[in-house]
Amino acid sequence: MNPKMHRQALKKLLPNKVTAVLCSGSLINSTADLFYPFEVNRNFYYLTGIIWPNVVLTIEEKGEILWIEKTDPVRAKWIGGLLNKKEAALTSGIKDVRYLDDFALWLKDKPNIVIDRKAKNLRDDIQPNPELDYDLFPVLAKLRSVKSEEEIAEISKAIRITHEALDNVLAHMKPGMHEYEYAADFLYILNRHQSPEAFESIVAGGPRATILHNVLNNSLVKDGELCLFDVGATAKLYCADISRTYPVNGKFTNRQKEIYQIVLDGQDKVFDAIRPGITTGQLNQILVNHYEDALKRAKVIKHSDEVREYYYHGVSHSLGLDCHDVGITKETPLVPGMVITVEPGLYLRKEGIGIRIEDDALVTKTGSQNLSEEIPKRAGEIEERLA
Repeated sequence: MNPKMHRQALKKLLPNKVTAVLCSGSLINSTADLFYPFEVNRNFYYLTGIIWPNVVLTIEEKGEILWIEKTDPVRAKWIGGLLNKKEAALTSGIKDVRYLDDFALWLKDKPNIVIDRKAKNLRDDIQPNPELDYDLFPVLAKLRSVKSEEEIAEISKAIRITHEALDNVLAHMKPGMHEYEYAADFLYILNRHQSPEAFESIVAGGPRATILHNVLNNSLVKDGELCLFDVGATAKLYCADISRTYPVNGKFTNRQKEIYQIVLDGQDKVFDAIRPGITTGQLNQILVNHYEDALKRAKVIKHSDEVREYYYHGVSHSLGLDCHDVGITKETPLVPGMVITVEPGLYLRKEGIGIRIEDDALVTKTGSQNLSEEIPKRAGEIEERLA
C-alpha cells in the first residue's frame, strides 16, 4: 500500500482552501477495564497506513500533519508505549507529526473543515463547515474502488494464506466433527501468519449452509453432508473472501454433484462476462438467467420466478480494505483495477443442500483475472484432495 500516493490523489479532488480532517477512531469499552479489539477507520488507514487509536490526520493545500498522543510513562509500564513521532512519520511518509495537546488550538482558526461524515468517534473539537456541504466519504470510496498494484499484491497475499488454511481444513476433514473444529483448522494457519480474519468465519454443515451468515459454527456435521466455508484472511488489512463447499466424507452424492455443477457453471458464465463497462447488477442477471434454465432441468423449480427461493443474494461485491468494500454499487460500471467477488450459490433447505463457490476477480482491460484460481473447486479436484 502507498498512503502517500493515496493522499496525493485525494488532494487533487479537494475543494480549494479546505482543511480535511480524518480520525483513526477510539477504543471502546467492552466491560470494566477491558476494550473491544481496535478497528481502525479504513479511510484513515488508506491515507496513512497507521493502525493506532486516537490519531488524527489533517490535509491542506500547504501540507499534511499527523496528530498523536503523548506517551504516558505509567501506561507504558502496564500495556506498552504509544505511537511515537518517528514511527508515525516512517509509516505514513508524513514528516510533520505533532501532539494532540495542540490540536484544538490549531484547528480553531480553520473555517473550512471537511470530514468523512460516516466516520464514528470524531473528536468534539472537530466541527465541519455545514455551508460547504462536502463529504470526504464518497470521494475516498471512489478512490478506494480502484486498486493499485501494491493493493492487489496484498489482496493476493491474503488469498494465498486463505488457500493454505483451506488446505489444512481438507487435510483433517472427516465426518463427525463439529463446525468449530473445521474452523479451528482454518484459523490455525491464519494465526501462524498473524493474519486476522477478514470477517467472522462461516462454517456451516448440512441444512445450516442455507443460512447465508451462519456464524455459530457449533453443530456436528454428519456423514453424507456438505460443509460450506465462507472465509478470508487479511494482509495489511486487505481482505480475501473465499467460499468453498466440501463433502465431509470425501464424496459428493449424485444429487449434491448435480447442484454443485449448476453453481460452478454459473460462476464460469459470470467470469466469462466480466469486463470493463459491465455492472455487478448485470452479472447477477446473467447468473439468474442460468439458474432459470438449469434449475428447471434439475427439477428444483417449475417457473422462472421461483429462482429467488433458492438463490437470495447477489453474485458480487467490491473487495479491499473491507470485505464488502466501498465504491461499487450494482449500477457502477466496472473499470480495470477493481476487485470483486464472484459468489454464486444455491440453497435447497428441504434437501439439506447449501452450496456457495466464491472467488476474487481483478477487472482487467480485456476481462478479468481470477486471483484465487489456484484454490481447488472442481468436484473431481475436491474429491481427489479428500481421498
